[in-house]
Amino acid sequence: MIGRNNLISRGKFLLAILFITITILNFIRIDSVSHSASDTLRPFIIQTAILMLLFLPIYYWLTKNKSLFKKL
Repeated sequence: MIGRNNLISRGKFLLAILFITITILNFIRIDSVSHSASDTLRPFIIQTAILMLLFLPIYYWLTKNKSLFKKL
């Protein structure tokens, strides 16, 4: 039987892998069309900040909402 904490840990791990993958693919996409370092870094930092604003509430929800896993 899989415990609640194990499921929460798996969810946080998968969320971290998804965030890292999206961040790397986003950097590669931006770098392929930019011509200088400032053309790469400025959009990358802005878009990574937006991704963090999207992923942090999900991470917080996975951490605090343990009632979701009570039935398991």
